Amino acid sequence: MQHVREIIDTIINHRLKQLLKEEGYRKTARTFRYRGDDFVRIVNVQASPWNSSGDGKFTVNLGIYFPKLAETHDFMEVKQNPTESDCLVFERIGFLMPIKRDFWWPVKNTSSASKLGDELAESWLRYGKPWIDRHSNLREARRFYLDRYDFPYIVAMMSVVLGDFGMATQMANKVIADHPEMFDRVSTWARKYNVKLGSAG
Repeated sequence: MQHVREIIDTIINHRLKQLLKEEGYRKTARTFRYRGDDFVRIVNVQASPWNSSGDGKFTVNLGIYFPKLAETHDFMEVKQNPTESDCLVFERIGFLMPIKRDFWWPVKNTSSASKLGDELAESWLRYGKPWIDRHSNLREARRFYLDRYDFPYIVAMMSVVLGDFGMATQMANKVIADHPEMFDRVSTWARKYNVKLGSAG
């Protein structure tokens, strides 16, 4: 009888691998990458670290990596082969599905790999692909970030890359107002990128 990890690989290979290959993604282990002119799309199938030989689960992580955003970040390195954990713009597929929460597909060593493979592929086509395609545009990614997270420092960095220095100033000032202990860090960053603190633009 197959180990759960082998079944998960079979599930991925059933349809998802071919769908992503047709779109130009390249596979490394369970991570797929598509390189655009100014972004890298990442689709990662994550197995639970607590999976056993006969029982387990997996989910899908989605991310868009922007090299110019990584360059503008004061603590990030530019990666040639980023993973989903390197992405500032990311989402788990369950939050894009109607359930709107984290979702893991259960797998047993008696599971039908073809059935789960079909479910995985359809979830990618219906929920994952539209999200990752749309947010590969940094302006759309910034809108998502504003709606989803409360990290104005990242929004300031996105705004510098977009050339929107008014928004960069607004967000940098918000960081300092909310977190005075970050004044030195934000001020150093702002000087480097000609972001004028203490003003509207």
